[in-house]
Amino acid sequence: MRKKLAAYFYQKPRIQRSRGKADMMQYAYVSFLLCFVLGIFGANLFLRGTGVGASWSAYWMESLKYREISSADFFAYLLGERTPIFLLFLLLAFTNLSIALGIGYIGWQGFCVGTLMSLAVMSYGIKGMLLILVGMLPHYILYFALLFLYLWLMREKRNGQRLPQAAAKRRVLFCLMGLLLFLVFLAGIFLESYVNPYFLKKYLKFI
Repeated sequence: MRKKLAAYFYQKPRIQRSRGKADMMQYAYVSFLLCFVLGIFGANLFLRGTGVGASWSAYWMESLKYREISSADFFAYLLGERTPIFLLFLLLAFTNLSIALGIGYIGWQGFCVGTLMSLAVMSYGIKGMLLILVGMLPHYILYFALLFLYLWLMREKRNGQRLPQAAAKRRVLFCLMGLLLFLVFLAGIFLESYVNPYFLKKYLKFI
């Protein structure tokens, strides 16, 4: 009986920690979905009837149809645009703001996607929504994987601080995970600059 009670009290903190871990990831999902809905409502409430969606979408679609895009130049441009954000995430990984930053940025991405989809639907209906979906593939799969991997890493870092005897192993693990994040980051930019324009041109010619 004494052994059972000891085992129960020893395992209880682990159960509580696992629940806390799940809650953090749930916050990220809720942040994305809530901001996605806010983006849809915001676009419909404030931009409907202003002509913003039609002018923006028409210009973008026509320019993509006939413009030749240099993938190498596009890669260099995206690398310059995305790298400061990536470095900001890495710097804040050593602070208590890392988790809030990750969840907030996921929410911002959800808001942007909701707004863009609403603008596209206002102009082209279901074809516009499909255009946004095509425009997000396949690179956004890696970008969202990168964000959730970052959140997972920050969660493990926070929980691992309670185990000082494993500090050396944690440092090696986080260095390896940081390298993995950077490789996923570069792979996402590569897909966005070399693969996604091909998909967009094919879809624009189709519609």
